[in-house]
Amino acid sequence: KYVLALQNRAKIWLDKGEYQNAITDYNSNIELEPKNIKAYNNLADTFVKIKDYEKAIDSYDKIIEIEPTNIANY
Repeated sequence: KYVLALQNRAKIWLDKGEYQNAITDYNSNIELEPKNIKAYNNLADTFVKIKDYEKAIDSYDKIIEIEPTNIANY
């Protein structure tokens, strides 16, 4: 439940334009569930919004590393 709460809170931060808070919550989510592809995808999308493309690519690369055969779904 805590992971879901972090995802929901991160989305609220994102909707408010509080990108750093969203990034913090997505990173916390990833610490709790290191293979959480949704969290990595949301983190990458947040980095794109703030034009930190290098970190966005790192997050997308992590998705590919975790699930290389299913990247079309993310």
